[in-house]
Amino acid sequence: MSRLALGSAAFGLDYGISNRRGKVSQEEVSAILAYACSQGIDCIDTSPLYGESEAVLGAALKNMASEQFKLVSKLPGGATVGTIDETIAKSLERLGQNSIFGYLIHDFASYRTNPQLFERIRERQEQGVFRKIGFSLYYPSELDMLLDNAVEFQIIQVPYSLVDRRFESYFETLSKRGVEIHVRSVFLQGLFFLNPDELPAHFRGIADELRRFHLIVEQDKRQAADVCLGFALSNPSIARVVVGVDSLDNLRMNRVHEKSHSETDPIYEKLEFLSCDDESILIPSAWPV
Repeated sequence: MSRLALGSAAFGLDYGISNRRGKVSQEEVSAILAYACSQGIDCIDTSPLYGESEAVLGAALKNMASEQFKLVSKLPGGATVGTIDETIAKSLERLGQNSIFGYLIHDFASYRTNPQLFERIRERQEQGVFRKIGFSLYYPSELDMLLDNAVEFQIIQVPYSLVDRRFESYFETLSKRGVEIHVRSVFLQGLFFLNPDELPAHFRGIADELRRFHLIVEQDKRQAADVCLGFALSNPSIARVVVGVDSLDNLRMNRVHEKSHSETDPIYEKLEFLSCDDESILIPSAWPV
């Protein structure tokens, strides 16, 4: 079974700093899901915030045995205890499902203001609508709050990459508690694939490190995607690595990289200098439009 999870933002949006193709067509989404199924890739990450992603997935899944996929969606910001049931119902309707594998709170600020949101999600879990519930986080302080308050959750999604290792120290403890860890942004929306000399001004603070990264990868006769994906897969506490998919060829290549990765690859020690704490670089929502 593959540890990859399909990131579906590009199914409904022009998503990713290196994406030049725009939204994936409905026909190609169907081809992507068929290929994923053939490769044992059984998890799909989506959200109402990803434009038409849920509806596109729902249309593709009509022609497949949808139970083959573990769907994970999210509660967007702005929901209230009074509207949450309608929000959940609309997601399920778009996906064409009566229940899904996972459901995450996407906007931690809304939870901080109104913890009852998660209690309502837990009630829906007890009714069989969700198998696992949890949070999609951006900052370690958010996870600290959950742990300090002994909030029970079964699944969590956080950013993790050669550049962003802020959550790494939590992984082993969470895994031992039975929390299913999903990581995203292993390519930092494609930042690793861009020419460092052509980066927008906002990223110039990391340009030298990216030049050094590309030099080491080239000297090792490797590909940037192979190294970035392999880094996340090398951590045994991580259950799923969410990879944004903007084409069938893109997914095929990521599957090749997954099959070839080594948990003891010495290149990762050479790349420890990439680790960065500058959240203006690490958090895409902080990037200039």
